[in-house]
Amino acid sequence: MTARAATSPPPDGLPPLADMCWIDCADLDELLLILLDDPGVGDMLRACGVDAQELRAGTARRIAERRPSQLWRSFAKLGSVIWRPPGTDADRKAVDRVLTRAMIRAGGSDGRVVGASDVLIELLDKAEPETAERLGRAGLTRYDAVRFVSHGLAKGEGDADLREAAGDGPFHVVLLNDNFTPMDDVVAVLTDLFDLPRDTAISSMLDIHRSGSATIGTYDPETARSKLEAVARFARDREAPLRCVLEHSKPDSRGGHAELLT
Repeated sequence: MTARAATSPPPDGLPPLADMCWIDCADLDELLLILLDDPGVGDMLRACGVDAQELRAGTARRIAERRPSQLWRSFAKLGSVIWRPPGTDADRKAVDRVLTRAMIRAGGSDGRVVGASDVLIELLDKAEPETAERLGRAGLTRYDAVRFVSHGLAKGEGDADLREAAGDGPFHVVLLNDNFTPMDDVVAVLTDLFDLPRDTAISSMLDIHRSGSATIGTYDPETARSKLEAVARFARDREAPLRCVLEHSKPDSRGGHAELLT
């Protein structure tokens, strides 16, 4: 979970960008072209049903059409920039804006290193409407991207297919941490969907952030499924990866816990 500070100035001690020369990108298309060569981004695109080669070709065409072909050179691999044409101030500010958001998010998530997938997700932000629209036409949505990065879920996986857990319940509803859902939204879920007092909701949100998950309540099967589906709807509406699982309150016959996944 992250603090909602994406438009604030970057704090001191931000995590470094790992093995990437973002500063040389003249505009968001160049940034995207570099991102598309990252293996982690490739995994994300496959999971989200996006044709990476087609997206790369379209991005390269846009760059070539804007610049003289004899001057423009393709990127051979991540970070291997041969020539940098001058971008406009607005273009460079857009690149800086995207990278700043990615770094602030990572800095608010226990200082993890910023990766290419983090930066691509920021290209899907509403603050970059043209790039986000092009990525959307290619089949990539922010919701699918953050779910894959946060939980390893492919597009559509776990949205409606609830597996029957062993036994009749009751079930624990366990809320999972992620690096994208704002803390305020988590508190809103706990107060509005689980009827927790605000002080308790804030304490539970911090427990989830520190520990990776927390049991929010124990319910009969029907109520537990209803809570799970309400959280899933909330997450989809906000393009957030907020997710919960249902754990049987009693060990199953194998000594473990059956789970009902969103």
